Amino acid sequence: MDRGGFTLLQNTFTIQELFIKPIDREINGVVQAGQYDEKVVHSELEEYVMTKEISENMKYFFENYTYSFDHPTTKIGVWISGFFGSGKSHFLKILSYLLNNETVYGKRAVDFFTEKTDDQELLEMMQRSATFDSHAILFNVDSKSAGGKKEKATIVEVFLKVFNEYLGYSPTLWIAHIERQLADEGVYEEFVRHFEEIEGKPWKEERARVLLKRKSFIQALARLGYDEETSAGFLDAAKKTFEISSEEFAKIVAKHVKEKGDNYRLTFLVDEIGQYIGDDPNLMLNLQTVVEDLGNYCQGKVWVIVTSQEQIDAVTKIKGADNFSKIQGRFATRIHLTSSNTDEVIKRRLLEKSPAAADHLKIEFEQIGQSLNNTVTFEKDTCVLQSGFKNEEEYAAIYPFVPYQVELLQRVFDKVRRQGEAGAHLAHGERSLLNAFQEVALQLKDQDTNQLARFSQFYETVKRFLSTSVSATIASAAKREGITEFDVEVLKVLFMIKGIEQIKATVENITTLLVDSVDCIKNDLEKEVRRSLNRLRRNMLIAENADKTFVFLSDDEQEMNREIEHEHINEANVIDALGKIFFEDIVQMKSYRYQKTHDFEFNKIFDTYTRGGRTNELTLQVYTGDVTEEQARAEANSGILVMHIPQEFTEKFFEPMEYALKIRSYANKKISTSLTERQRRILDEKRQQITEFEKKAKEALAEAAVHATYYVQGQEYRFNGSLENQLQSAFEILVRNTYSYLGYIEEPVPVKNANDTIYEWSTKGLPAKLDGTFTNHLAYDTVFRFLEQSRNRQMVTMKLLVEKFKSAPYGWSENDIAGLVAALAHDGKIKLTYLGESFDTSHPQFISRITKASEREKVMIEAQIAIPSHKRKIVVEMMRELFNFYDVGETYDEIAKNIRMQMQKHFLEPITEMLKIKKEDEDPQYPYPGGIQLAKLKNSIEELLSYSKSENLVDEFIELDEDLEEWLEDIQTLSSFYKKTAIRYFEESVRLLKERADDLDIAKNQTEVQKIKNQIVSILTMDHPYREIPNLPILNEKLRTELTNFVKKELGAQLEQMEEIRRKMEELKERYSIEEIKAMVQHELEELQAHIEQLKDMDSISRVYSYTQMATNDFRRLEEKVYELYVQYQSETSDGDDCPVEVPISRFIQVMIPSGQVEIRTEDDVDRLLEKMKQELLKEIQNGKVVVIKK
Repeated sequence: MDRGGFTLLQNTFTIQELFIKPIDREINGVVQAGQYDEKVVHSELEEYVMTKEISENMKYFFENYTYSFDHPTTKIGVWISGFFGSGKSHFLKILSYLLNNETVYGKRAVDFFTEKTDDQELLEMMQRSATFDSHAILFNVDSKSAGGKKEKATIVEVFLKVFNEYLGYSPTLWIAHIERQLADEGVYEEFVRHFEEIEGKPWKEERARVLLKRKSFIQALARLGYDEETSAGFLDAAKKTFEISSEEFAKIVAKHVKEKGDNYRLTFLVDEIGQYIGDDPNLMLNLQTVVEDLGNYCQGKVWVIVTSQEQIDAVTKIKGADNFSKIQGRFATRIHLTSSNTDEVIKRRLLEKSPAAADHLKIEFEQIGQSLNNTVTFEKDTCVLQSGFKNEEEYAAIYPFVPYQVELLQRVFDKVRRQGEAGAHLAHGERSLLNAFQEVALQLKDQDTNQLARFSQFYETVKRFLSTSVSATIASAAKREGITEFDVEVLKVLFMIKGIEQIKATVENITTLLVDSVDCIKNDLEKEVRRSLNRLRRNMLIAENADKTFVFLSDDEQEMNREIEHEHINEANVIDALGKIFFEDIVQMKSYRYQKTHDFEFNKIFDTYTRGGRTNELTLQVYTGDVTEEQARAEANSGILVMHIPQEFTEKFFEPMEYALKIRSYANKKISTSLTERQRRILDEKRQQITEFEKKAKEALAEAAVHATYYVQGQEYRFNGSLENQLQSAFEILVRNTYSYLGYIEEPVPVKNANDTIYEWSTKGLPAKLDGTFTNHLAYDTVFRFLEQSRNRQMVTMKLLVEKFKSAPYGWSENDIAGLVAALAHDGKIKLTYLGESFDTSHPQFISRITKASEREKVMIEAQIAIPSHKRKIVVEMMRELFNFYDVGETYDEIAKNIRMQMQKHFLEPITEMLKIKKEDEDPQYPYPGGIQLAKLKNSIEELLSYSKSENLVDEFIELDEDLEEWLEDIQTLSSFYKKTAIRYFEESVRLLKERADDLDIAKNQTEVQKIKNQIVSILTMDHPYREIPNLPILNEKLRTELTNFVKKELGAQLEQMEEIRRKMEELKERYSIEEIKAMVQHELEELQAHIEQLKDMDSISRVYSYTQMATNDFRRLEEKVYELYVQYQSETSDGDDCPVEVPISRFIQVMIPSGQVEIRTEDDVDRLLEKMKQELLKEIQNGKVVVIKK
């Protein structure tokens, strides 16, 4: 490449000559907690880079830490987070040197920083911290917890373990507990001395085997005054029962701090706490409690600093924010290291250039920068990593590397560790990004500055952290025949970026990762990459995803992919799947709407796949692939729209769909088989690809459909625009060709508010047009002609009518057909019946009956027949003469309707009314006249009206011409009785006969009375009394007069009889001198006189007789009562001598004849009568009385 005047300058440097420090010097990468060597410590402090981010975080920490010197606090937790390689472990190690007041070769740790930062405030805080008796315990929590147990040790146990070691106690917790108890007793040092004397070896060397050295342990304690039993029990109890709580631990530490004095400070520095805790909520809770208790008991003199991949809020959110809200407050100091920190460390520790080299690189970038940045650019929307170099400064600082490589390699290491592809070394952090960059720089050290590091070169460093099974995949691939060295480089890249979210493995991105020189021609490199990808894919080393990205396949994945490729899938199943996607997701049309008014549903067929049924007249037949133009033209008839997708597009959607089905079929077979955990994970990943490949097929099919050719009625059509617009255009042509009578509907019923339009047409008819016709008249006439032709040939239901005119060649909508029926009904052209019962447009259910699908089969439609003129003339004459009615109508239905109305009005209504009066008001003895006649008339009329067919009714009406005249006269005659004064005269006569029935019975021998009565009865019982009824009022009056005269005549005789009774009462009153009797008789006399006065005004002979009889009976009872009182009086006043008793003859008659009448036919009848009298007389005689019988 020609770079102008810089060709000589370019060759003056090799890459290793660019750096200030030797590129091949030993660099200790990630430092392990617990590792100590004075030389190493010196190197670490000497070379530690105070990046901007580290400086800021260091200051932030010391601000919070030194604050606690003067202000007791419980917020003693520091949480350092950052991805693998961000430098958090190194930062923790440096803090441990500072907080432990480390001295190397006579130089304090804090003194190394005077040259690293000019921040005086930070240096003052660090210097002040160094004045304290400060101690640091640095440890990796995972390594310190290891004790052979399956379960992880609790956080408090790990903290206690390292604290015990710091104090010189045993790392075994229960042994350290024994040591602590002896120390508390003040005998620990003596015990150690005695044990060594007895055992011959130091206690610290032998204490781990104390159970085996039981005898020496007991003897040592015995020298201190403890008996054997106590010592043995002490040892056994410590082993069996030792437990430690967070609070107890905090108290132990607090006690130690107090013993050391106010100037003492202690810090626990814990590496990889996040990884150790993992997803265990108990460990998280344990950490929270430990930090909380140390804060509460030590008040800022003890601090806890931890590192974690994740920031604390992310960790606690995953584990459940509700349970761990406190821990965030305990770790108030939070430090997060980003990849930029790593970037700066690498630039300054490894890649720092000499001034001349930096200038050389900057000048070079000014010449090549733009083209180079184009070369190392990632594909848009597929990568979030930095493309190219920001400027010449960055180019000079990071050369021979590219900026994206720092963050991407960091992600790769993190993935390798997280996904378990690494051995233990990476997890323990023996190496770092720094080593990886150094190793690649060493590979390039002898190259000129034209060279760049390509990402595949980092694989050699990464490989050392991979398990053999993983790295063997790439190693074996390199040995395959036909696989080039460059193919292996591509494979390395694909392995490293597999599963990295920040970048997708597209062709362009893979090419960018393999750029290895500043003058690389990217197009050539990309072609080479494509060829390599094809070879790798054919060898099943990689797979292409649905989104055109590529993925590295492990051995297990390669085997699974081979099995999937060999899975057999029936072509029909692929077509079915494509057809389903086509009609569910790509073609959204459920039906085609023609001119915004007519909806046409259509059959949906994709090659051999049918979506739904084939019940519609229109069909969309989609063909893909090998169908000739002749075949397409031939099939495009009878409502079929052929849509042909060209052959060249088929593979693009058929193959991904077929692969998706292969994966599904394979996965379904494998789901019940035994798989390793790794195989199951791979299978799950493959199952997730099903959706991706289906999506790819759908997108490819949608794209292909836009290029389709359409065929209607053998004609070929091509359209532009979207698929929906193309289908709309094609269907419009199809509908016009299929439905030739569609134009008859000039004004369709709108879909919205359809019922309103149908109702308007049913009440007003179809709207008139200026040319003298009316809207939709052609369709109107067509429907009527069909109904006329169908008459007497077939029964036409609304359902049949809709099916006929909805179908080809008409294609009218259901609403249009209903609207035409409504208009025909309005114009009287048709007659409608619902379940055999006629109805018209005035019926409240009219609209629903002709529009609802569920009602259509119940509605019959028949064309109206015009009535012959001669018949109509007869009917007109009859209606005029009978009912004075003129507007009879034109059709049979109209005339029949009017006949029914007039018959109802002039016959049925008055008959019904008269029958009602007859039923409710008449007397059963004297029923109203005309009952049988009314019933016969009613039956005759109902028989006429029972004809359901209008023609039959009209014909019968004409036939009954003379009868109807007679019936109408009969109705008028009957009405003159029931609705005028005749019925009142009739009812008055009945009432008179009923009220004076008793008088008439008494006067049965009165000739004149009976004569008049018989005349009245004769009229009331006549079948046709209508002419005689006017005589009834006169006869009624005569009968009343005769009965009055008879009453007056009879009244005189009865008054004489009443006077006789009154006279006898007067005698009875005078007969006795007893006052009580006189008073009683006087009362009866007054009652009798009142009855006599009432009698004088009576006009009913039966009542007169009843008064006389009542007076006679009252007198008899009075005589008996008087006699009883007299007898009682006599018995009370007599001295026992016989005395006569007067008994009226009437009393004996009452005793002998209680009923007032007796018939004597034999001698025995006489004897019985006399026996009764004998017994009555004997009763008196037995009482010592003399009976005097008086008349």
